[in-house]
Amino acid sequence: MSKYEIPFLTACIQAFGRRFSMTRQAAFRYLHEHKGLAFLIEFYDVEHLQSMDELRYKDFGKGFYLTPEKTTAVRMAQKKARLFGGIPTLITYELDESALQSDLKVKIFPEKASVEWFLFVDANRDRKNTEPIHDYDIVIGPIADDGVVLQLTNYREGIYTPEQAAQLLQDKYLDQQYFFGTERALSYLHKINAETV
Repeated sequence: MSKYEIPFLTACIQAFGRRFSMTRQAAFRYLHEHKGLAFLIEFYDVEHLQSMDELRYKDFGKGFYLTPEKTTAVRMAQKKARLFGGIPTLITYELDESALQSDLKVKIFPEKASVEWFLFVDANRDRKNTEPIHDYDIVIGPIADDGVVLQLTNYREGIYTPEQAAQLLQDKYLDQQYFFGTERALSYLHKINAETV
């Protein structure tokens, strides 16, 4: 456990106790017994990796994102470290595949651009939408890279219909991404490794 995790856990226990009118000791016991502390420890780096507010207008909305593409993950880690400082770190997770057959609400888009995916990304990125546009726990689909953003702009300016924009993207390879929008969805992830890249 790092020197930063202990104050974080202490603050979480205190906040939980205040919220539910419990003593610090009672809050600790409850969180320990119901695996809340284990969850906070396992997902400490998720909590401190990305600002959720910064992710509000991303492809699939406000949530935690992963990609199965290692080169993409390394490139993104290095870019984030250049922009915001810190050491670029690749954290590897394993997804318990039973999540996809559970009662979680899961949306899986085709690997290539589709009209449905294009409009979904457009709605999530639209800053006029102050509330989430969906209630999926997990969304899997292509990453909207710079080429996609160009077509989104063309669509918004009336140059292309969604069908035309999606058709123009059909031959373009798009890396895939996984979106986790709820704590239940995150509970199906298990940290495997962390390495400096």
